[in-house]
Amino acid sequence: MASDQTSANLGELVSSHRNTRRSRVLILVMGLICVLMGAFLGIAPWAFPDPRFDTPSRIITGVVAAGIVYLGFRLLRSLIASRRRVVELYEQGLVDRLVSRTTVAPFAEVATIRSQRLQLVGAYGAVRTKSESHLLKLESGATVSLDHFLEGMNKLGSHLEGEVARHLLPRLRRQLG
Repeated sequence: MASDQTSANLGELVSSHRNTRRSRVLILVMGLICVLMGAFLGIAPWAFPDPRFDTPSRIITGVVAAGIVYLGFRLLRSLIASRRRVVELYEQGLVDRLVSRTTVAPFAEVATIRSQRLQLVGAYGAVRTKSESHLLKLESGATVSLDHFLEGMNKLGSHLEGEVARHLLPRLRRQLG
């Protein structure tokens, strides 16, 4: 039902974008490393006792280990949430769906857009990696952040910049004139 209302307000669906598999693997590896490293750090003072390692040091080590394990679990939790992220591009705006949060961003309500493109150049001038991100700030104060983990980010970014510029230009001319 919400999808039908969105479609009616924003026009026809142009494209749909999900997070890439590469981003999910990277976050999974980082999360597992943090959980395992934190668990080892927390257990090590008791499993391998050292007489020079006093009780306050063990407590501090346990607190640091708990923080690292917490960070690992947060990464794994974000992985589950990001699997369900879908960005739908319509003729008159976009919809960012992430688990329980849905942000509808009509192009006419975008106050600013900030785009960033990076290229990692390797030996002999060969481009090894391209990265692109966009941050949309709406007049309502909401923000939509689109990063390089989305599939088809190049086409999505080009379309966004063109449509937002087309809607922002008349407002800018009115303000200046």
